[in-house]
Amino acid sequence: MNVLRELTLSYQKIGAPQSILLALSGGADSVALLHLLSELQKTNPFELICVHINHGLREASAGEEQFVKSLCEKAGIRLFTKRVSVPKTGNLEEAARTARYKAIHHVQTETGAQVIALAHHANDQAETVLMHLMRGAGLDGIAGMSEFRPPYWRPLLRVPQKDLLAYLNQRQFKWVEDESNQDTRLLRNNLRHGLLSLLEEQSPGVVLRLAQTADILKAEQNLLHHLQNAWLNQYAKMQLPFNFLLINPWMHQELAMKRRLVRALCRPVCGELDYAQTERLVAFVMESSASSLNLPRNAKAILSKERLHILPDDVKLTKLTWQQPLAAPAKEGMGDCLREQVVDEASIASAVMRQVSPDDVISPLGMQGTQPIRKYLIAKGIDRPFRPFWPVYALGNQVLWVPGCGVSSTAAVTQNTVSKVKLVFSGILPHEINENGGKTSCTNNPS
Repeated sequence: MNVLRELTLSYQKIGAPQSILLALSGGADSVALLHLLSELQKTNPFELICVHINHGLREASAGEEQFVKSLCEKAGIRLFTKRVSVPKTGNLEEAARTARYKAIHHVQTETGAQVIALAHHANDQAETVLMHLMRGAGLDGIAGMSEFRPPYWRPLLRVPQKDLLAYLNQRQFKWVEDESNQDTRLLRNNLRHGLLSLLEEQSPGVVLRLAQTADILKAEQNLLHHLQNAWLNQYAKMQLPFNFLLINPWMHQELAMKRRLVRALCRPVCGELDYAQTERLVAFVMESSASSLNLPRNAKAILSKERLHILPDDVKLTKLTWQQPLAAPAKEGMGDCLREQVVDEASIASAVMRQVSPDDVISPLGMQGTQPIRKYLIAKGIDRPFRPFWPVYALGNQVLWVPGCGVSSTAAVTQNTVSKVKLVFSGILPHEINENGGKTSCTNNPS
């Protein structure tokens, strides 16, 4: 395999960035990528910067740092070295990874590098696919690592490690060996030296084929992600405190898309759902036998006639500020009674548009006396998750107009009205998905 050609194609595919930050451990993979990028610079001028992270977890760490310094100094490449502190409790491997990426990001910010180059190769991809299969994964997992997910760039995912080693040996380039890579107590190392080696013996080339399979699945995953987002843009609202999708169009999707959509809706609120949690949520919506379902992180799924809401436990603490309505001359008619309402001008002096309050009351048009605003919103078919946030035009705790629902008898135009004005609500109501469409009306007709 022409490794430099693979790198060049990947570099061009991501738009030929003008500054690259390479995570350089000193191991064979990152050293090979360093030399390959140096070769690429001869025909594609760009700035190459390196960063080395010293976790301080092994005796060899100091020697590896010195090796990297010498390597970059000889090549005339700017190097940043960062020493990080890794907690010795819990998952040491995950803690080291978190600290490493945080330090790398800090250097990227400091240097302004456009991309961060990582030396993961086809063997790493094959290991990732197998690990995700063992843990139980859908397409997201078995598609493996992305070649480019800004700012991370992995240009060697189609290159087997043996080709990188051949590249280094042919040019007599040196590198350092990390003895922890031989520790088979770690799952990835166990797969590398055990199962993958056995599979390669039984079926030569299986590592590359697994990586190629991941590449195919990643492209299909990207297509599904595009279709998923297009659907969500039209039929869902994901801006807390509102996080819902419309049930009717969801019901017409294939099962695979149903799963993707509910998982996407849940992701910002309760993280990734596993298979069992996803199936339970899909069944909850399909069967409609209950109004709520508990989810991870104390989140809750709430089902109404038209919508599936996924909300965090603390959503009620959110405070919204609603834009004041525009006042326009009242001509013929009463407005659309949803976003426009003609009212008695004298009744609205000093009134303001604000978020509904629990002690608000309204005098419903055509009824005697007042009614708690909560009961009024229920009668209008407003979903429970919307009610604490609905905008009301009020004077004190007296609600004069509820956009999207109706006007009170207090503010309504009567035969005794001397002057009237048209109020225009210019915001997006809680049940509306966007300004241009995707709007759903209240269940009942507004007054």
